[in-house]
Amino acid sequence: MLRHSVLPPDLVTRMKTFAQGVLHEKLVTQAKDMCIAGPMTNKPRAEVLLNTKIAVQYSMDRHDCSSMTRIRRRCAGCRGTNEEEEGSRGTCCPMGSKGCAECVGRPYVCPEEGCGLEYVRRWAYETGSGRGSIGRNPAQFKVLPFTREMHDMADVWAREGGGTYNNIVLVTYCGADMCAHCACGLEHGSIQCASILRLHQDNAQGGNGRNSQEECSINRTLNIGSTRVLTMALARHLGGGYVQHIPGTEYGFEMRHGSEFVLDTRDEVGAMRDTDHGPVQSSWTHGMVTPVSDGGISCGFVGRTVKNVRDVRIHDDVVIDTRFEHWCTSTRAAEFGDAAREWHAMYPAYVQRVGPKVLAALAAWDGCVRRSSRNTGS
Repeated sequence: MLRHSVLPPDLVTRMKTFAQGVLHEKLVTQAKDMCIAGPMTNKPRAEVLLNTKIAVQYSMDRHDCSSMTRIRRRCAGCRGTNEEEEGSRGTCCPMGSKGCAECVGRPYVCPEEGCGLEYVRRWAYETGSGRGSIGRNPAQFKVLPFTREMHDMADVWAREGGGTYNNIVLVTYCGADMCAHCACGLEHGSIQCASILRLHQDNAQGGNGRNSQEECSINRTLNIGSTRVLTMALARHLGGGYVQHIPGTEYGFEMRHGSEFVLDTRDEVGAMRDTDHGPVQSSWTHGMVTPVSDGGISCGFVGRTVKNVRDVRIHDDVVIDTRFEHWCTSTRAAEFGDAAREWHAMYPAYVQRVGPKVLAALAAWDGCVRRSSRNTGS
């Protein structure tokens, strides 16, 4: 469902200002630190190359780490993969990796000799099947604390119903003229330059144990900036993770600035649904398959209820998770390193040629307000 946002206008403005600051840093002033990703089995690359979406993740924190005594508890790196997967028992959280409202945001210190790491637990999205499909560099997977604006937005959404929104991801889609490969004169064949996101499900087949999001919960997205089109389409599930989209079932929703999209993941549960071809066992998928207009930047603050937590280093907000290290083999880790070095050589040319376009796109959101804070994910 697409609608005008239920948020107060001043809160929408605050969210817009915050997004402008984040993108100014990520795409211009701190572009050197662009996150590296290796989607599926592709070669790792900076996310702005061959424009995949850019995402920054935030967790609801109700505790103030700076004023609380650190609880002694082994961090994920010292516990190891097996103990965490079996459901480790912590001082305040008997639920292990599933987390609870009391443990999230609470500061810990690892008592292991030679470690002493200070960390917090945060709600984390894309810790299930997304690890493989996104191929994120484990050294750059950050979960940051909610800002004041995000707490206010989550409170408004919670009062309307649909659960507690304990995780928000700021997703960003750029127009084709911001492609880093084009800006740096590199060949990239027929791959589309503008940001796209293929049709997918946030909770595949209604929840199969591989997804971080609570099964059959509600997503809400506040749209900021240039208009983008969200496409929904029905698909048959063929098994083995393969789907077949059903022709004639596509619907496009214009995600305009200040609008809000509400997605009920019960629509992702397989059921008999009417189509032009008759009743078909199918479920809804969604994606951003239509490029944002040239010169445009479109954002969405996507609120979800997630069920998983991860240990996060306090000093830099990076997730410490041996499961990522296990998935990221030494060969893959070397590829991420090569991609980072390649980007570090390229990014000055990118900033020089694309930076002005980024500033113009942000200024088109009624003025570019620059804001620097640890909550930008840089």
